[in-house]
Amino acid sequence: MSLGDLVFSVSAALDLVSPKVVDHHLRVARIARAVASQLGFTDEQMRDLLLAAALHDSGAFSLRERLEIMEYEIRHPGQHAVAGFRLLKSFPHFEKAAEIVRFHHLPWESGRGEQWRGRQVPAASHLLHLADRVGVLAIDRPGTARWGGPVARLVESGSGSIFKPELVEALEAAADLPGFWTEVAEPGDNDLRSDPAFGEVALSEADFRGLARLFWQIVDFRSPFTATHSSGVTAVAGFLAPLAGFTGAAGRRVAIAAGLHDLGKLAIPGEMLEKEKTLTRAEIDTFRSHPLHGWRILANIAGLEKINAWASFHHERLDGRGYPFGLRGAQLPRESRIVAVADVFTALTEERPYRRGMSGREAAGILGAMAGDGALDPEMVALVARNRREAGVVRQLAQEGASGRYLAFREQGAAAEVPRDTAA
Repeated sequence: MSLGDLVFSVSAALDLVSPKVVDHHLRVARIARAVASQLGFTDEQMRDLLLAAALHDSGAFSLRERLEIMEYEIRHPGQHAVAGFRLLKSFPHFEKAAEIVRFHHLPWESGRGEQWRGRQVPAASHLLHLADRVGVLAIDRPGTARWGGPVARLVESGSGSIFKPELVEALEAAADLPGFWTEVAEPGDNDLRSDPAFGEVALSEADFRGLARLFWQIVDFRSPFTATHSSGVTAVAGFLAPLAGFTGAAGRRVAIAAGLHDLGKLAIPGEMLEKEKTLTRAEIDTFRSHPLHGWRILANIAGLEKINAWASFHHERLDGRGYPFGLRGAQLPRESRIVAVADVFTALTEERPYRRGMSGREAAGILGAMAGDGALDPEMVALVARNRREAGVVRQLAQEGASGRYLAFREQGAAAEVPRDTAA
């Protein structure tokens, strides 16, 4: 599979939470690549840099944080970098990229920024820092024909204090190339997906499960209301799949699809996910767009067509009144029907900060009513009803584990000493 396709698809979704941040990750990655090319980065160095650039703000969970980041002088620059580092490092293929993200707001300070508490700071972190700040400046000055004016003055004034001087020089050289600034200010198509630095990456099944878990944690950890949801849906779908005849690898693929079912919520503001009051009509429409966003994210990755369908159809209905595509009956694979039932069962029985979860019996009653109304598959609902106690235990154990990971993530993040841009 193409790792570039997958990572930049997720990256693009992260930038859909507000018109003010659209294409930010892509813009920063373009700048970083141009500077790194001037410096002669190897393919391996370029791959890690592009991975870091594509996901550098993944630890900014709220819309407020994202909007603050889109100011040249950030009031709280380091916390999201540490959160992003702690998320990304959980996937072995992203360990170097995670280190780059961790320090991407550390100032150069005449060379003192080469180390932090005796630890060597990746050179690529300082490059990403520069690209990130120039990327913010770019959206305020679209159509600029070449390097110069207020952008150059701001960056050059920080050379030596905020930014490493050699990187500023490399940026100036890159910015003199034809079309550089237009490409940065108006990114257009994402050619970075197929950058030679990515190549074709062979992921084992265990690798892909780990990558899927990383992405659903980026979704779920944005709010205590959703912190364990995908883990519960994954566990219940994995429990139901063999009962429905999907054994071995086939069943594990259903569980992976279940883990990715809410991937499109990356494009939904975290504040909306946490809203306890009734959503407005406009907010409901925004929220209902998440399966379509999820579909678009995974549609770019060859080989995930079936998993994409099973994940993205979880709000379709057998009677055709679901969304986002209005599919019906035979158009819905049995695997997607399992994910849909697992999603509803988990949502009804899981604990939320503002309400208690239902019992298995209560949930089975609601599921039965939904099946009778044409929403859910009667066969899958019957499987849950017959095995509701076991399904409840599986769901509870999975979510208790996920809750522990979420609380540890939050507690460690709150206590972390944050490398920050002291000049900001």
